[in-house]
Amino acid sequence: MNLKVFSASGEIVFSADPTEIGEINRKRYFVILLQKESPFQVVPKDKESLEGRKVTSDVLETYVPLMDGGRFLGAFEIYYDITERKKQLDKLILQSSTLVLLFATGLLIAIIFILYQENITMKKRRQLEEERLQKERLQGVIEMAGAPVTS
Repeated sequence: MNLKVFSASGEIVFSADPTEIGEINRKRYFVILLQKESPFQVVPKDKESLEGRKVTSDVLETYVPLMDGGRFLGAFEIYYDITERKKQLDKLILQSSTLVLLFATGLLIAIIFILYQENITMKKRRQLEEERLQKERLQGVIEMAGAPVTS
C-alpha cells in the first residue's frame, strides 16, 4: 500500500508518494527506531497511523530499522493492506466461536439430561427403599402378632 525509506536523520529518501521525498520525520515512533526497536501496529480503517495519517482500509503499519553493527543507517516504513485477511480472520474467529458455543450448549444439555435421569433414579431408589422398609416393618409386626410369615 505504501513504502518509504528513511535515512538515519529521518529524511525520506524514497516514498511511493514522490511529494514526500526530502521531508524529515521527527515523530516519537521514529525516535524509537533509533533505539533499535521495530514499532508496528494494526491500524483499523478510518483511524490514524503512527504518522497521523488517516487510513482508508485496515493496515499493518511497520517500521524496520536498517542497522550496520550497532549503527542506525535508516529505516523502512511499510503500510500493508490487511483488509481481506482481517475479514477472513474475523470470519474464522466467528465460525470457531460458534462451534465452541454449540459444543458447550450440547454439553450443558447433556449434563442437564444426565442430572434429570439421575434425579429420577434416586427417587425410584428412595421409593424402593421405603417399600422395603415398610415390608420389613409389616413382617416384624406380623411376627410379633404370632401370625405365619408369607413372602
